[in-house]
Amino acid sequence: MNVSKDNVRHLFFRFLAAAVGSALIDSLFSIAGAMMIGHYHGPSGNAVLSVFSPVWAVSFCIALMSSMGGSALYGNARGRGDQESAQEYFTLTLVFGGVFCTLLMLAIVIFRTPMLRFFGADDSILDLCSQYLLSFFFRSPA
Repeated sequence: MNVSKDNVRHLFFRFLAAAVGSALIDSLFSIAGAMMIGHYHGPSGNAVLSVFSPVWAVSFCIALMSSMGGSALYGNARGRGDQESAQEYFTLTLVFGGVFCTLLMLAIVIFRTPMLRFFGADDSILDLCSQYLLSFFFRSPA
């Protein structure tokens, strides 16, 4: 891909197709997950998803931002032939991800109930929200 020589319109639509396709797949998985949770837990399950959505969205966005930024810096350094800087960017990206994951896990342990209440959990769904948040707690390092 060479932006200065290739047809920019073609490159843009290739990028657009990939971006829209990934957003569509993510939306379909979200809908399927909401349907399965709704069938298993009923309306309270979908309420839990609504309460938990901001926690997931923030963690996903920061992880995505870190990985995309780190891979761009890593790729640029590799393209310049600067292996040392590339390895530093790779390590820094992993360290940032580890630090963020640790902070997120600590926030979940320390502020679980106030955080869930802030995002809209009431007494009827608080236990279910805590269970769902606990499963996220163990999956967040991945």
